[in-house]
Amino acid sequence: MRRPCGRPCSRSRVTKLAVAEFELTVLVEEDLQALGSAVYGNEDLDEFVRKDAFGLGLDHVTTTYVARHPSELGAIFGYVSLVTDCVRLQPAEREGMGLTTEFEVIPAVKIARLACRQGRVKENTGTAMVRYAYLGAVRISNIAAARLLTVDAKAESVEFYEKLGFVRNEKSPGARARETVSMRLDLFGPAEPSWL
Repeated sequence: MRRPCGRPCSRSRVTKLAVAEFELTVLVEEDLQALGSAVYGNEDLDEFVRKDAFGLGLDHVTTTYVARHPSELGAIFGYVSLVTDCVRLQPAEREGMGLTTEFEVIPAVKIARLACRQGRVKENTGTAMVRYAYLGAVRISNIAAARLLTVDAKAESVEFYEKLGFVRNEKSPGARARETVSMRLDLFGPAEPSWL
């Protein structure tokens, strides 16, 4: 089956992904102790994974995947949380993606949080977690529509996402000021990202 953009649909069933030296699995209660006092980013990112992520998973509000190296006795050195999303795009943005719909709101999967433990190289670990999010979003799109992978990037992370091909969303008229930058990656653009 082909999408309107000409790229074939992926029918992969991704539940666990081995990426170079580690694998990502859904956060479970037993992981909370392993999260310990390691620093995964800033105070907001640390507090989220220690206090909120597991409960939000039980409530089906977000799903958090933790990255660990099998030889490090369960040490968690990064995580990514995913939620469903939608983004209001301006006409020029929709046209630039080749969309023919007049709907302004486009469905998406969002990277709600992504963090790497201090001392890890974010370029490698972070890219692998974005890859997992991308593949998961493609899988979701085969069940319920999702055209984009989105993120509200903190200022210090914008360059990282731009290197992966994310673009900034134009502000909608009347949109409120934000501390983060709304960004998107087209799941079904003309070419797959080189980092897949």
